[in-house]
Amino acid sequence: MPFNYFKKRKYKKITDVAKELLEQGKIREAIEKFEEAFEIIININDFIRVACLYIDLKEYDKAIQIFKHIINHCEENDIEINGICDVYFGLAVAYDSLRQISLAIENYELAIKHGTLAPECYYFLACLYDDMDLGIEDPKTKKALEYYEKAVELDNEYLFAYVNLGAMYAKFKENDKCLECFLKAKELDKDHDTNIDYNLGIAYASRGDFEKAEYYYLEELKTEDPIISAYYNLGILYKDYKHYDKAKYYYLKTIELDKDEYNAWFNLACLYSIQNDYENAYQCFTYLKYKMKELKKAIENDEELVGFRSSEYMKKLEEF
Repeated sequence: MPFNYFKKRKYKKITDVAKELLEQGKIREAIEKFEEAFEIIININDFIRVACLYIDLKEYDKAIQIFKHIINHCEENDIEINGICDVYFGLAVAYDSLRQISLAIENYELAIKHGTLAPECYYFLACLYDDMDLGIEDPKTKKALEYYEKAVELDNEYLFAYVNLGAMYAKFKENDKCLECFLKAKELDKDHDTNIDYNLGIAYASRGDFEKAEYYYLEELKTEDPIISAYYNLGILYKDYKHYDKAKYYYLKTIELDKDEYNAWFNLACLYSIQNDYENAYQCFTYLKYKMKELKKAIENDEELVGFRSSEYMKKLEEF
């Protein structure tokens, strides 16, 4: 008993130094102290902490090694620890960082099975399922929705979860819920860490609210690093509402920023066709001829190109 007492006392003295080093931001020195302490006693919670510190240092293989050691130790000795969900979560983050997706998913799911209350666990797993882009009928897409919802349930100020949840509701045509999430994200995004104004523009455009869609797209363009699609979407919006000069300006601006934005070229050609400016429409299509697959089929099926198809420029394009 006295021997154990002195061991614990020595362990505490060393780990207190490790914690002080952490407060000073000296992560590697802190790890060295913790590992010195582990030669006296293995404390599972501190062991988990060290593995997480290796994640902070982007030394994911070392983190994985420690997390696996903890799991094996607990299984071999039939030990149950309260923090086992954190072990699986940490292991998942390490695999996720290494882009070993199947192992990351497996361990996020295990963390959830063991009762994690970390909203990040649900969010990261939702992102992995969401990125698969499997369609709304796929169970993995429905899981992504469920896990985004759980993330904001656990943390009602989780900005990025609200943005992604709103986008997921948009996929499921849950327009009211989508808008609600985006407005909540707008409220939370004090530092403009997301393109939420762009998302709100899309949400209001889908509801047929021209003024609010225009307002939020323009707000997006005021940000330090606006998404290029905001220019393109403004072009679409203005064309739909017959503000053709403005539509033309934003299509051209999109092309100026990204000359390979083929949808902007095509829609600009459609706009020229609406205005009976077939020569400029032709110029757009000649650029696209060797860039855009199935251009001929797209021209033949677009109602806005009726006039162009019957003009001399269509025949000229076919001969080009």
